[in-house]
Amino acid sequence: MTPPIRTTPSLANNAHGKEPIRINLHWDIDRDLSEKARATIRQWLAPDPCRPVGECEIQNFNLWAIGLARGLIEVLCGTRPVEQMTRWLIPPLYAAVCAARTENIARGVAREVCRPASWRICLISPQVVEMCVNVSGPVQRHVVGLRLEAFRRRWIVTAIDLV
Repeated sequence: MTPPIRTTPSLANNAHGKEPIRINLHWDIDRDLSEKARATIRQWLAPDPCRPVGECEIQNFNLWAIGLARGLIEVLCGTRPVEQMTRWLIPPLYAAVCAARTENIARGVAREVCRPASWRICLISPQVVEMCVNVSGPVQRHVVGLRLEAFRRRWIVTAIDLV
């Protein structure tokens, strides 16, 4: 049986008896990779000329994208396994998320179950989408900014800002 979630938790003494998570993860393919690594990742992201791009396998993009933002926060809080993000993050970003998660768990941060409170999704081009989601947890709110790029009939995260 799980304990009930408090609706107005105190930041000093939350429901888990641990400090609220302080997430500050800022990662961008253009800012955080060397020129050689950036070229390698861009080549990896390029469409395969032998396979037509086709329709994206994600039917309801808005719901999926909002769930992805929520999942990232839950991964960083230790509520969700990090392996669930493998398919949706480029490899260097996945490594950064793994490192941030390990650091948060070592600090003993509160495990939070989250829900999206508000969001904005902007189509930059047919191949690039940027989004911002305000994710509300029982202890505090987090803001997730993501850049998603089309990749082999799915979307993959190439930049992230979490506050």
